[in-house]
Amino acid sequence: MTKARAALVPPALALLFLSSGLAATLLGAPDLASTIWMFGLLLLGIPVSFRTAKQAFRGHFATDIIAMLAIAGAIALRQPLAGLMVVLMQTGGEALERYAEGRASRAIHELERLAPRIAHRVRGTSVEEIPVDQIAVGDIVLVRPANWCHVTASWSAETHSSTCRDSPESRCR
Repeated sequence: MTKARAALVPPALALLFLSSGLAATLLGAPDLASTIWMFGLLLLGIPVSFRTAKQAFRGHFATDIIAMLAIAGAIALRQPLAGLMVVLMQTGGEALERYAEGRASRAIHELERLAPRIAHRVRGTSVEEIPVDQIAVGDIVLVRPANWCHVTASWSAETHSSTCRDSPESRCR
């Protein structure tokens, strides 16, 4: 199971406890609903609170601390519905973070995969293929249509085409 999928378990469980308590309330059993919500709050809220406290002791202070205090307060004041809603928000946010991390990692890997491995260096009137890591400052590199030109410093392009629709060959310096 991936990190993103594993991160979906706590918010899904929070939703399950919330909806089970709601069903119990609608069926006329508010004490059962309160028990279900408190069980869910303890089962899910304590690990969330410990994780947040552990991060705080490592020097990572975030708004998660407010959520941890809200969860602890809900337990102390016997307000399980409010606490379980905080747990849902906290774990749902963590699940979204894992999802975004996964997407960003895949995008980075895709960019790395697309990075050019070969460059076309101009030497006088000839063009030679060389590994990209052999390009030196001052080299003239020929970028053909559909080639990538990754530039980290300043660059200039001289097009050899008279219309904008053509794919011009460019020189990157």
